Amino acid sequence: MKIRYNTWKHEAIKRKNIEVIIHEDELVQFRTIWERVSHVEHYQKKTKCRNKAGETLRLIASFSPVRDKNGSINKIIFNGMDHTASEREKLKLQEQITG
Repeated sequence: MKIRYNTWKHEAIKRKNIEVIIHEDELVQFRTIWERVSHVEHYQKKTKCRNKAGETLRLIASFSPVRDKNGSINKIIFNGMDHTASEREKLKLQEQITG
């Protein structure tokens, strides 16, 4: 298994809206998910994201709110596992089957 890291540097996106890395096809759904995460403990889904070069990545994304001692959300941790290669292979197989 090859591990790749997104090309975004922490300094490039620090204190910026996370939507800069969300694929435009996913923005409406992402906003709904973000609202949901602010009210529950954890959320996970498959989604599209983009790297700094604008290339589409397929991620298994996990959103986890971190709360302070009063229960208020201090931050939301986003963790994404790249499964772009496996999605491409899946699409190739589907094309072969459907011809």
